[in-house]
Amino acid sequence: MNFITAPLGEKAQITLPKVIREALNIKNSGDLVGFIIEGKTIKLTKAYVIPEMYEFSDEEAKKLAQLAHKKKGHRFKNAETALRYLWDI
Repeated sequence: MNFITAPLGEKAQITLPKVIREALNIKNSGDLVGFIIEGKTIKLTKAYVIPEMYEFSDEEAKKLAQLAHKKKGHRFKNAETALRYLWDI
């Protein structure tokens, strides 16, 4: 496990260290960062916008949450491929 720090700025903002951006494949200023809060632990992840035309049932949302917590996870080319995978499991 690595422990990395970043200073808090005047407006309570931080700049993600390069090693973190590389690990999360964050390259552009428009990329979204997600925060998963579990008690006093906060996990950082790259977040993606899912088109509004897709609605998730409670069961699908639970499956998606389970996928997010798997150690190795999956990588998808686009949102459509990810959704097809989700609907198939």
